[in-house]
Amino acid sequence: MSIMKEKTLKFGVMAVLMLGVFFIAFSQFTKKAEASESVGLANMLPTVNENILYDKNEEKYFDLRENGYIDEIYEVRGGEVVRSIPIQEYINHPEAEVQSLEEPHLDLEVPLFTPYAELVYKYTETSNDAVRIFGERASIIQDNPGPGADTFSLAYSSSYSHQFSISVNADMLKAIKVGVGYSYTETSSITSTHSMTINAGYSGYWRFDPNVRRTMGSVKNNKTGDTQTLRAYYPMQVAGKLDGTLVAVKTPLKQGN
Repeated sequence: MSIMKEKTLKFGVMAVLMLGVFFIAFSQFTKKAEASESVGLANMLPTVNENILYDKNEEKYFDLRENGYIDEIYEVRGGEVVRSIPIQEYINHPEAEVQSLEEPHLDLEVPLFTPYAELVYKYTETSNDAVRIFGERASIIQDNPGPGADTFSLAYSSSYSHQFSISVNADMLKAIKVGVGYSYTETSSITSTHSMTINAGYSGYWRFDPNVRRTMGSVKNNKTGDTQTLRAYYPMQVAGKLDGTLVAVKTPLKQGN
């Protein structure tokens, strides 16, 4: 009798666990389906940028990372908007993924003008190119409930600091600065204002995508001979202001807003 009860109890526990797993899976599927339905992904076409789709119905471009439409794209240099960038040019421009990179660990004191022969490390650069980094929201979110389209002046602010694929100390950073082929900047920022036109029933904000230099090469310890492969990104600036791209991101207002 006790054996039968034990088997029944085990069966009941297994049934509950299976129902729990099914419920979680079904919930996740439902959420994904609802998200896809709300933005109409079925009506969108891929572009050369895997993160950006073309909405055939709206005749607009949709950024999956922001869950919003993008337009009004501008090149920013020296703290000023210098030109409007066509959407196709923006989509085709090289864009780098910089997840899982590290900040430098500047725990050592290194003289500013350390002679090259005295450097603990040597950086040998194999490539150095300009790329765009997917940025973050740089302004407030402005709603426009209507009745018509309106133009808003939105302040924006952004900054970017150098990042590395390996752990970097002060001695290594000194060697990297000596070894790169282009002027090295540790950090740069920008604060400015630009107008944006938002259609009725939408909200909008500015995203700032920093322009950075991507250097690749190897760092050698001159004392031990150990060598590490390095990939690093550092900001590009003009007149002391972060260089980059200003992107308007717009999303439909939820009903009731």
